[in-house]
Amino acid sequence: MKFNDKRRIKREKNKPSSTKFKLLDDFLGNFEKQLACRYTIQECVQICIDIAFHLCIINEFGEPTNYKDAFKILEQNQILSDKLSKKMQNWVGVRNLVSHIYEDVDDARIYSFIVEDLNDFEDFISVINMLQKK
Repeated sequence: MKFNDKRRIKREKNKPSSTKFKLLDDFLGNFEKQLACRYTIQECVQICIDIAFHLCIINEFGEPTNYKDAFKILEQNQILSDKLSKKMQNWVGVRNLVSHIYEDVDDARIYSFIVEDLNDFEDFISVINMLQKK
């Protein structure tokens, strides 16, 4: 099983850090950086969703009914830990907000996700890497 999307996740995940901002005020004062980060989050989460759906289907775990369900199914089948499953489900919520409710996006929250939670994607990639070695 080969997932070429892992490289895309790493590439996309690194984009926010390449648009350097030191403080929340710097970020909030730069609309281009806000949009770049929103888009990057959307891309990273969508790639993880696609991989999760793929794993559910090829392993015959069942077809997820929605994006969050894909991560729940992987948790139920001991592919993801409870903690990582919940984190990825939270990212789905962030993706949905950024994708569909643009005017209500709290960019201070987006900033905190980038600063505090971006490593969740690395954790997900690590799980995928372990699966490939089996």
